[in-house]
Amino acid sequence: MAARDEILNELKAVLTHEAHLDMHESPLDIDLEDGVLLLSGEVEHIAAKKRAVELASGIEGVKEVRDLLTVKPASRMGDEEIRNHVRDLLLQEPELHFYAIRQQDAEGLREMRPMSGDLECYINVAVEDGIVTLEGQADSLARMRMAGVLAWWVPGTRAVRNRIAIVPAEEDNDLEVGDNLLRILEKDPYVDATQIQVRVQDHVVTLSGAVIGPRERDMAESDAWFMPGVKNVINQIQVNP
Repeated sequence: MAARDEILNELKAVLTHEAHLDMHESPLDIDLEDGVLLLSGEVEHIAAKKRAVELASGIEGVKEVRDLLTVKPASRMGDEEIRNHVRDLLLQEPELHFYAIRQQDAEGLREMRPMSGDLECYINVAVEDGIVTLEGQADSLARMRMAGVLAWWVPGTRAVRNRIAIVPAEEDNDLEVGDNLLRILEKDPYVDATQIQVRVQDHVVTLSGAVIGPRERDMAESDAWFMPGVKNVINQIQVNP
């Protein structure tokens, strides 16, 4: 019991000092059993969710972190509305044009678009209580990440569980993360990617450059946080007067 309490106390102290988290406004539910740490609760933004999981993973004695955290949505939407938006974004994305897209609804798993080409690539979309689950098979890390970010772009999304497998497996690295993020920034209609520079070291993203407003600055940072494989984001983007 003492060891368990020590781990939990250490984690709470670390989370309290994390700039992206407000443990008073958005308290987390934390439980530990046999080295498996459960994090649940609703946080203000994606950065808080990602940092909480990353910090918890670094605590000695924690073998596994089960991330059940959700993000306060930009607007409240029903599951069907969220699912339809995610589905449509996946169908409209040119890089996924040869992917089969399927949705889980009251009628079961239904195919919205059949697979085309020689690669067996597909994405299944399900939504429950604002949590989007993506399952399937992708031919690259870039397209897996793209699908996850598109799901996060839907304003009612509270969490994205990206369970898309990469076949054949690819080795991830800083160059891959940087390239993937640049492609996402280029697709974001609220961001001028030509004005933003991306540097990645040890899966920590540093953003620099200059944009015309704080909203664009925040959107670029969110895009980085939305990507699987990003541990932290340092936003050095300046806002032009």
